Amino acid sequence: MSSKSTTPAPPAPTIQDQIPNSLPRVTATITTHDPITRKAIFHTPPEGSALVKWHPQLADGQMAFYTLYQTQQIPVKIQDDLQYHDEFMRKNQMGPPMVVENGTVCRMVDFAPGFTAVEHRALSVDYGVVIEGSVELILDSGELRHIERGGMIVQRGTMHTWRNPSSTEWTRILFVSVSAEPTTINGVTLEEDLGGL
Repeated sequence: MSSKSTTPAPPAPTIQDQIPNSLPRVTATITTHDPITRKAIFHTPPEGSALVKWHPQLADGQMAFYTLYQTQQIPVKIQDDLQYHDEFMRKNQMGPPMVVENGTVCRMVDFAPGFTAVEHRALSVDYGVVIEGSVELILDSGELRHIERGGMIVQRGTMHTWRNPSSTEWTRILFVSVSAEPTTINGVTLEEDLGGL
């Protein structure tokens, strides 16, 4: 067991402006380094900037997401990525586009009961975990898979949509998206198609 003394930190901040629903409130914690001691500390956003913020994707409040973090490149330049994140939060933007070219994005998405997202394809490999509720993943071939809480998904640049099959319960999914090149199938290159997202 470590004998190091610890300093209690304030509780992790709750994400601002989460849309009203039955899901637990979400907190966010980002670590960084003290520029003098080089010891690990918790990041505090600059004045006038939120650490993370919820953003309704649709005006009627049926879907919302927040971007926990994004990086500009792989491998990540840790000395630069936090400034990139804070600048997006300062501008009060929804975060980066669906995918950061040559980078990564981590975001959480909430879906209202009965909600179906627009069909879309992003140029990314997306790792998804159903955190609350369940979801139907519907592919453009017509194939459908029902995924329960705890289910994991690897979405590989395919055209698809998400549907919350419950009439009463919200669904929450955590996604980590890694930039990918367009794929070519049978001589046809499949480009990004966000369907208006």
